[in-house]
Amino acid sequence: MSRPVVLAAAALAVALLVPASTTAKSERDKTKSKLRRGEVIVKTSAMKGSKYPKVLAMGLIDVPPSKLWDVIGDCNKYKGNLPNIVEAKLLKRSKGKERCKVVVSIPLLPNLTAVTDAVETVVPDQKYVREWKLVKGDYKANVGKWTLMPFEGPNKTLAVYETHVAPKMEVPPNIQRMAIRNSLPGMYKLLRRKMAEKKD
Repeated sequence: MSRPVVLAAAALAVALLVPASTTAKSERDKTKSKLRRGEVIVKTSAMKGSKYPKVLAMGLIDVPPSKLWDVIGDCNKYKGNLPNIVEAKLLKRSKGKERCKVVVSIPLLPNLTAVTDAVETVVPDQKYVREWKLVKGDYKANVGKWTLMPFEGPNKTLAVYETHVAPKMEVPPNIQRMAIRNSLPGMYKLLRRKMAEKKD
């Protein structure tokens, strides 16, 4: 999938609740229908100069954005709420920026550690964004963004996840494909389960 297509998908995800032109309506309706059915939409695009793709995923979580943000906006809560994370902790917070350490377990490979700086933008009950970039760790690149917005009412969240990760170690293409195919839908499944448990 080409980079323009993925960028268009990202724009579509963020604009799903904005009134659409006639030309965009059909595609947006299809995307909304998939989301309503519980599908996790995953798209990839090649990154120039990298063996690793940029990835975009989107899905619905049946809680208000503020409830999901309680997890997504706090790296101390990643372990247990996001898959494959064996350690996550806030290192420091200053001037609207958070520095976090996250250690990820990857099947058949050593654990990978990243220290990242994250900036958050919050418009209460409307839009919650956490965007991060690599400071140091076992990666050549580790950047990404979470965007949370209400979907068709205040009690359901459209969660959009974008990332480009390039470990320093060589990761075989088949493991890359397996990680994208399995881990991203698995991440949404786990978040849905954890959020359902918090409602009980």
